Amino acid sequence: MDGPQRSTGPGASDCRSVTPHAVMRFADWTLSTDKQGSGPVYEAECTTCGESSDATESKDEPELWCLRHAGALGHTGFRGITTAFFRAALLNRRSGGADS
Repeated sequence: MDGPQRSTGPGASDCRSVTPHAVMRFADWTLSTDKQGSGPVYEAECTTCGESSDATESKDEPELWCLRHAGALGHTGFRGITTAFFRAALLNRRSGGADS
């Protein structure tokens, strides 16, 4: 057969031209500490064996866990993990001008 070959199996492209359309909008966002939920959450992890404390809203409990773990197993290295929560918010768009 002369001329260009056409693929007809699975994954064959359609010969119709498709023009992608996209809407792009630029906006300003801000990030702040989330004051609606809980405060930071603290936990500790042993760097020797990987065991970890429970997560809690108080630093005291993970620190006490570290001391008990060190006393019981002799492990002396710990990772303190603090998880804070943030909230993103869209800033008000300016009215007027070419970019609104």
